[in-house]
Amino acid sequence: MASIKMMEPVAVVRCSSYEPDMVQAALQHSVDLLGGLDGFLKPGERLMLKVNCLTDAAPERAVTTHPSFLRAAIRLAKTRTHRIVVADSPGYMPFLGCSKTGYAEVAAQERVELVELVADDTWDYPQGVLYKKFPSSSLLRQVDRVWNLPKLKTHALMTLTLAVKNMFGLIPGTLKMGYHLRAGTDKMLFAKILVDIFRARPPDLNLVDGIVGMEGNGPSAGTPRALGLVVAGADGFSTDAAIARLLGVPVSRVPVLATYQSLQKGEPLEMEIRGESSAETLVPHFRLPAVGRGGIPDLAYRIGKRWMLPRPVFLRRLCDGCKVCVEVCPAHCLNYEEGRGIRFREPDCIRCFCCQEMCPSRAIDVKKPRLSLFSK
Repeated sequence: MASIKMMEPVAVVRCSSYEPDMVQAALQHSVDLLGGLDGFLKPGERLMLKVNCLTDAAPERAVTTHPSFLRAAIRLAKTRTHRIVVADSPGYMPFLGCSKTGYAEVAAQERVELVELVADDTWDYPQGVLYKKFPSSSLLRQVDRVWNLPKLKTHALMTLTLAVKNMFGLIPGTLKMGYHLRAGTDKMLFAKILVDIFRARPPDLNLVDGIVGMEGNGPSAGTPRALGLVVAGADGFSTDAAIARLLGVPVSRVPVLATYQSLQKGEPLEMEIRGESSAETLVPHFRLPAVGRGGIPDLAYRIGKRWMLPRPVFLRRLCDGCKVCVEVCPAHCLNYEEGRGIRFREPDCIRCFCCQEMCPSRAIDVKKPRLSLFSK
């Protein structure tokens, strides 16, 4: 019988409050369990700390990475370097304008820089499942290391938002909406996008703030719940899989993990959990979100995708009837009729443009509305 391929180990440490010394000790212990800080940061390297700043919310709402958790990560990093920046790019407001999070005070006190991620660069990822390049910030090329500091929360579309989902924040500002609208209600398609983004620039270390997490209708309207956990891992997929296990959530319920597992040819997602055992840290009765569209209201989705996203245009004079587009369309919104050509049900289109990419006759064009949020 073939042996199971183990994922990277994950450290799980108890931490009952955001009291600074307790958080500092918990982060230090978690990194020590993974072999020590030298594996994640060398002296003098420039480090980017990617927080989870979904919106401008007070720490007690458990929407964002807690400022005490950020402070502890900064102080841990300062044992190796003082070249530290804290960065993110919320979807609907400037990161530097988020005054309720407590990040500005921490940055000022710790003498580190807050940076807004802007779309001034492109990150190529030829191995992508769906996308081969992404708009990004040039800061990613200017730092030596990235530490990912997600908040442990539920998510209406992705079930959980943890290490992998938090790196979606590398996509600057409103460009995120383009990916949401392109995926539409297809959560597995959106999961593939998230996996591509994460693997395009995986962080060097994932430190998950699960001291107080969020259950229920996350990622912003759920209920804060004291979990008392700090989870750390070098690999985001292993980290997320370990947390799902602690919460009692099957991999099949977490689209990002199910997608990753399929890319591993169905191999079980198994890892060594160091520190607290699974039995000791198992979270009972963790409430997951109700199934929904993932936070995009129906009306906004119907209007937005028509007027703000490009759409495929089918050129009948060039179509040879091969039906490749019909076969590759993940939304199943295309049919071919003899004598009429391609029939397109636009309301069902998720704007993935697989049809245009795969058409051997160049019989599909892309029409870009003036209000488009997304540029090809």
